[in-house]
Amino acid sequence: FNNRKAAQLRMEMPDIQKIRKNFLILKDMYQESKGEIPIAVDTLLRAGFDFEAPTRKIKTRINGFICYMINGYAFRIINQNKIQLILIYREQDLNTI
Repeated sequence: FNNRKAAQLRMEMPDIQKIRKNFLILKDMYQESKGEIPIAVDTLLRAGFDFEAPTRKIKTRINGFICYMINGYAFRIINQNKIQLILIYREQDLNTI
């Protein structure tokens, strides 16, 4: 019964798998970044991160950075020497940036 129910949900909401995968990638990469060390966009792409998946866009209070939220983790895109990098934060850390 639960397998059929989950299969039905996946058919009705195909983006849910993309969001889940992106969340797991951000959670794993957060250990390397912790909001301080930038990670190359290519690294996330090689891990299977999908930048086209739905996210929630927010603006931080202190510096006004634009961040994209996925279930408790956020990322911010920065450009450094024409290379796009990502900083990953936990949701509770956004009040300090």
